[in-house]
Amino acid sequence: MRGQSSIEFIILVMVTFVLFLSFVYLYGTKIETTTNTQLRDKIMDVCNVISDELYTASIVKDGYRRTFALPKNIYGMDYNITEHKTDEYVVVDVVCRNTTYSITVPYYEGSLSKGENVVQKEHGGITIS
Repeated sequence: MRGQSSIEFIILVMVTFVLFLSFVYLYGTKIETTTNTQLRDKIMDVCNVISDELYTASIVKDGYRRTFALPKNIYGMDYNITEHKTDEYVVVDVVCRNTTYSITVPYYEGSLSKGENVVQKEHGGITIS
């Protein structure tokens, strides 16, 4: 009878341990998913700022000038801005960790940088400095 009680106790402890590990795994997965979603949303926010500023500059008259800021990092992580220029437009990639978001914006001279950027329109062309 004592042997049976010991085996039942060990089985109960093992089942409880497996349930605990399952909970920890599911909780960790949920946190990772939430973090990835927040990161993607923040990258999209950076792209939206870039897009809004450049499209606004493309439709206004000459003499437009505006300063806008891009964050130095995203949730404490470094990120990169890559520009692929053609004669008519620019494809801007914002990359942080393993997440990339691309946008297509009107052609401009200069390059985007983290921190303050000045967009201006003169002689029909857009310049970023």
